[in-house]
Amino acid sequence: MKLKRSGKKKAMAILSAVSIGAATVLGSNVISLDLDVQAASSRSEGEIHDIFPESYWAGLDALQAKHPNWKFVAFNTGLSWSDCFAPSDKAQEHEMELARNLIPNSGYPTSWYSTEIEGAFSWTKNSWEILSAPYWIQASQEAVAYCMDPRNFFNEEQIFQFEQQTYNEYQTTSGVQAILSSGGSYWTRSGEASDLYYENGSGRVYLTYAEAFVKIGKELGISPYILASRVIQEQGAGTSPLISGTKAFTLPDGTTINGGYYNYFNMDATDGGDVGYDQIYQNGLREAYNNGWNTRYKALYGGAKKLADKFLKRGQDTFYFQKFNVDSSSNRLFWGQYMQNILAPQSEARNTVKAYKNAGGLDNEFVFVIPVFSDMPASNPYPTKDGNPNYKLSSIIVGGQAAPGFNMDTTEYSMTASGKGSVNVYVTAYADTTTIDVNGRSMKGKFSGSIPVTDGSNTLTITATAENGDSRVYRVNLTWHEESSGGGGNSGSYEINGYRTNGSYISMVDPGTTASAFKSHFILNGNASVVLSDDSGTPYGENDLIRTGTNVTIFSGQNVLAQYRVVIYGDISGDGRIDIVDFAYMESQMLQHLELSGLRAEAADINGSGTVDIVDFAYMKSKMLGMLEISQH
Repeated sequence: MKLKRSGKKKAMAILSAVSIGAATVLGSNVISLDLDVQAASSRSEGEIHDIFPESYWAGLDALQAKHPNWKFVAFNTGLSWSDCFAPSDKAQEHEMELARNLIPNSGYPTSWYSTEIEGAFSWTKNSWEILSAPYWIQASQEAVAYCMDPRNFFNEEQIFQFEQQTYNEYQTTSGVQAILSSGGSYWTRSGEASDLYYENGSGRVYLTYAEAFVKIGKELGISPYILASRVIQEQGAGTSPLISGTKAFTLPDGTTINGGYYNYFNMDATDGGDVGYDQIYQNGLREAYNNGWNTRYKALYGGAKKLADKFLKRGQDTFYFQKFNVDSSSNRLFWGQYMQNILAPQSEARNTVKAYKNAGGLDNEFVFVIPVFSDMPASNPYPTKDGNPNYKLSSIIVGGQAAPGFNMDTTEYSMTASGKGSVNVYVTAYADTTTIDVNGRSMKGKFSGSIPVTDGSNTLTITATAENGDSRVYRVNLTWHEESSGGGGNSGSYEINGYRTNGSYISMVDPGTTASAFKSHFILNGNASVVLSDDSGTPYGENDLIRTGTNVTIFSGQNVLAQYRVVIYGDISGDGRIDIVDFAYMESQMLQHLELSGLRAEAADINGSGTVDIVDFAYMKSKMLGMLEISQH
């Protein structure tokens, strides 16, 4: 199976309570007097060599020499570096909680994507789980460490992720316009064309977006560059229903509001794990309604103020701190973040410095607040290792027998077999890029061969090596009984009655069929046998339900005669039933929120046309309404 970086988790998107922030963070630095006392007291000013660890000196010294007006402030986080990844005293207060740090599922070496956090990577599907639509997956600890280490960003561009986000007179309308232009023409229209205005008592005063951000930034004490960057980050080209003013939404009491509300900063625009995007829009527009954001200017002003109150006044007044809340005195340690995207501070820094460069303002008196940790490693380099990381096995079959109680995470087994001179070993991996070595013989993706053994105790050492070089060793302690003749001949044969075989699939299996009933359709001759197992390689019990994805292996003695996988039409999720979960998969396919492939696509092609289309959806919907049963024949 090829590696996928776009797997869906039960066709559901998972979004945490704050925005992903694909590129930008609203940074606003409300005046430092508003910072809480503990956060402010953690900031140290002075000479670089007096307030920063030695490993910070070279990078900051070079910047200081080039820009004498720049000021560097050390922020003592009160954390050791290891506290950020595996604290021992607070169960979920660390950076490696699932979905806390996300990254796009393409464009980076695979070492940027997590396999170490449960729920991040499906070993059996050989794909990363989508944790937030449309393409956000869990970042690896190595990637998070790289992005969290301030020393990796001491250059003229990336230092701006540490810029304190207060308003200054050198932040001009033309500078804001330079940032907004990256979002396209939507953001550069006149106030009248944008329907952007505020009331001054005698009438409406129309503003361009650039003028609005400067006005709001000055009033709130926030950098308008940061405000502009954040809105571009959240709204892109300006096509979201959250800022259209026309999207209808429903209040908790059932009242329908037919548009007229806006949410530029995506405040509380989350999906709560529901399928599709509408729930995101509903929640975001309810937040706008609750705050009275019924004009574009009110939404811009109100969103900026709320962000300032929730983040900047708590000391999270840089792009970095809005992504990584590493103030040990915070009651929201680690989880109190604006966005999940670990690349956001870097993207925001690029946007902001572009405006300063265009304005010729790189020598302004910037203040950069840089976090300091104790016990930092010598470095946290950019992760470069690439290739499929999947080294787990899906089955081990020795002498025609499945390893007892096989599980991909159990690495040692004891078995007994008999025969003459050698034992047939059949081993499969979840990824066809995995190299499988058995006692010195190697094959890729699947191993099938005879291994010499002697009477008595033998050890089969099975090393599975992933494409990226990671490996795992499985061992089978085999007690072998040497036979003088016979034992394991190739005299078996089989027939299948009542089911259809099509290439590697078996179909026409009714939902609710047990393993015992399924095997009754097989006529086994000679020393033929059939083994049923799930994706982890665990053999089925007689009463276990057959489902889409059931593995069927037919042996003649020790030799594999054939392998199939079961397809039950309509059982897209592979649980042996046809229910609302399967309908969710089908609906998501129709809405183009995901693309079904492999077994799931086969199971979703209910009418057998070769494609999953509106006809299949109609069958599934009728099944949900109790109007028909899906035929397997």
